[in-house]
Amino acid sequence: MNAGNLSKRLLSQMFTPTGMQVAPEPRALTIADIQQTIADFRHAATKAVEAGADGVEIHGANAYLVQQFFAPSSNARDDQYGGSIENRARFAIEVATAIAQEIGADRTAIRLSPGTSLWGIDDPFLNVDHAWMSAPTFPPHQHAGFAAISYVFLDSETGIANRDSTGTSNIIQPGGVHWLMAGKGVVHEEVPAESGKTVHSLQIFVQVRPDLRDAPTATLSIEPHEVPTISLPGTKVRVIAGEFAGRVAHGHA
Repeated sequence: MNAGNLSKRLLSQMFTPTGMQVAPEPRALTIADIQQTIADFRHAATKAVEAGADGVEIHGANAYLVQQFFAPSSNARDDQYGGSIENRARFAIEVATAIAQEIGADRTAIRLSPGTSLWGIDDPFLNVDHAWMSAPTFPPHQHAGFAAISYVFLDSETGIANRDSTGTSNIIQPGGVHWLMAGKGVVHEEVPAESGKTVHSLQIFVQVRPDLRDAPTATLSIEPHEVPTISLPGTKVRVIAGEFAGRVAHGHA
């Protein structure tokens, strides 16, 4: 069984006690299958801890089931587990939540492999950097063929002074976002806006369509007050890209 779009492409063989055999044709999980699979993850985590494991790492990488739900190339569902990023992430979140409720969040982890291309998976996420920067850590360097999204957390002591070879020069304030569509190539740098203060930031590197990989460089700066904020029980969510719970990020097409 799979997330919903591999059944016509995975016609391979598998090892069995009697030698190599043609693998059965997979099918998309039903909603009932998904709920049972989440329960199976929960049960397996419980048994692992009972057997003496310190914790559990969910395998969300290398084209296995959890990553199949993440990737649009393998997830063609039209229900609550497909379509938007929020929906495609739902299965992984529900699996992680179930395991954390069962054995504790401090014993629960997940493995991801951004940018993998195994078994036809085309993951849009290449890399994610979560950083605290108190000195010039990213001197001038080149990007080409992908997009970089920079976000400065609200608890950051200062913003980021952002400059690039196209003439862009701006401050990414705490709570603000800066998109860089590198296209055919650009040199840029990001340093703390004020010396002696620490920047708390997140940078996400994203695959783009082939026709955009050699396009002219483009940027988009989003001020803190332009970022949609959603209040949920016990937390707040800021939508810096895409959409979540009906709120759409600034500049999202």
